[in-house]
Amino acid sequence: MSEPKPQPEAGRSIRDADASFPDCDANAVESCPYSGKSAQAAPLQRKDPASRPCVTQIKATISGTQGLRSKNDKRPDRALRPSGSSDKSLKGNAPVILVRGCKEVMLEAVTNPPNSPVTWKVEPNETTNQPPAIAGSGTKATLKTNVDGSFAVIASAGGCKVVWNVVFVWVKVDVTSSAIIKRKDTYDDDTMFAGDGGKYSLGKLTRFKSGDFKKGLYPWEARVRVELVGGGANKQLGLNKVGLHVLQNGVAENTTAHYAKKGTAQKKIDVSFPLLDSSGQDSAFITIDMFEVTPFSMTEFEVFAGDAPTGVYSFNHEVTHEQLQSISGGTFFRSAIASTSEDAPDTITVHADTKWSVDYLGIVDKNAKYVPKGAHTNADKEFALIADATGGTDAELAGFETFGPRFLDFQDKAWVPATK
Repeated sequence: MSEPKPQPEAGRSIRDADASFPDCDANAVESCPYSGKSAQAAPLQRKDPASRPCVTQIKATISGTQGLRSKNDKRPDRALRPSGSSDKSLKGNAPVILVRGCKEVMLEAVTNPPNSPVTWKVEPNETTNQPPAIAGSGTKATLKTNVDGSFAVIASAGGCKVVWNVVFVWVKVDVTSSAIIKRKDTYDDDTMFAGDGGKYSLGKLTRFKSGDFKKGLYPWEARVRVELVGGGANKQLGLNKVGLHVLQNGVAENTTAHYAKKGTAQKKIDVSFPLLDSSGQDSAFITIDMFEVTPFSMTEFEVFAGDAPTGVYSFNHEVTHEQLQSISGGTFFRSAIASTSEDAPDTITVHADTKWSVDYLGIVDKNAKYVPKGAHTNADKEFALIADATGGTDAELAGFETFGPRFLDFQDKAWVPATK
């Protein structure tokens, strides 16, 4: 789920560049067959096979972020807007918008005759930044994404060229602005009596919480400022296509219910960590009240995240029927500022992360009520940049799981002793 982007009513307006450039680069001796036509026009194929080679179109593809645990968890490759234009201007040949540090872009030149040799290069386009590297062989090339700004990718063959414009938006997290709050006075009983309790033998449950899902009552809250740096002369081109998110993983779980005579129970988790911790089955991100983006200007924002994990255990041990005495341990998390582009929504880039955990240490009275005794929250003091040199990296490469099962999907318990 894409999250808040700069709102039109807030006055965001992105001025397209007006500058235009010659139809062909220094290697070309004639205008491309698509000069003055739509950048998305279908490639023209010459009928005379003896004519000089010509580039008629550049196609572009980017891979989706894949699963960390299973190679079968795959997001599809996405075909980006192609270009059949020789126009280098950002207004006449609209750029594709991507996030700096995302996966590399795979490019392919369509030529006539097919598979003709192609020369690839990248030029700054209304930016002073040096362009990202491109590596090409024949009609195919791979473009790095580690530089912010707007750039023209040019494929030339014979006397023709095609220009594919791209903007890489830098999601610039100011980790020094981190404001992370950890609370210990929000832990409390959340007990409910649930009839026969379903799979629990005697029905009575002990529920406990680390806080409430409301600002000021979360045991963990984090705020950090983010600046977006785009393309074009004003560095604002493309900002309205980038969405900010918080991606969260559970990285460990050791919450333990202690019963009389040393019986215990723990959450049964039969897959490897990390586990996705998202707000819904259809999203990789935390949303609803746990997440908020506040705009300060067209380019500056504050990202808020908060969470309040909970636990539930049978008051009576499933095997021995002994009563619950205490709770120890807790849950450990890793949370990141992430982003996606509308042009590549299946490609998730992470920029800065922080770690935190809850410890539910407390006792349980004879009425199944949880009483915190030493419960507390641990947390890093601030966010840390994940890939400072490139502005970010793909979530999978950074060690984040973006596919289920989710942390919330595991509610079964492992009992010790398992039999009488």
